[in-house]
Amino acid sequence: MLLTGKVCLADYLDETSAYLTEFTEVANAEFNKVGEDALRGLDEASARLCSLLLTHLT
Repeated sequence: MLLTGKVCLADYLDETSAYLTEFTEVANAEFNKVGEDALRGLDEASARLCSLLLTHLT
């Protein structure tokens, strides 16, 4: 009986660990995409701002 409980607990922990690992990988990928999109937006805004400044200074 005790061994069966250990096996069930070990199986549960393995499944939970696998789920959390997958969840973490997906969350990290989404977080990285948000960061990349934000940086791209900042680069585009910076380019527009520099262009406007150059237009007004010349």
